[in-house]
Amino acid sequence: MTANSDAPAGQAELEAARLLLARLGVSPADLLQLGPARPPAPTFAEYVPVVSAAVSDGSR
Repeated sequence: MTANSDAPAGQAELEAARLLLARLGVSPADLLQLGPARPPAPTFAEYVPVVSAAVSDGSR
C-alpha cells in the first residue's frame, strides 16, 4: 500500500467508506457517539489464578 495517509480522501475512498458503513448498518453519527466504557483487560497475574482454579490438577 503506497497511499499517503496525510492526503485527504478522494471521492472513491469516501464512496467506499459510505458503502461499507451502510453494509455494516453503521451511520456516520454512530461513529461520533461514545460507546460504553469497557472494563480493562485483566493482567496476566490476575487471570492465571482464575484459569488455574478452573482446570484439573493434571492440566495444571
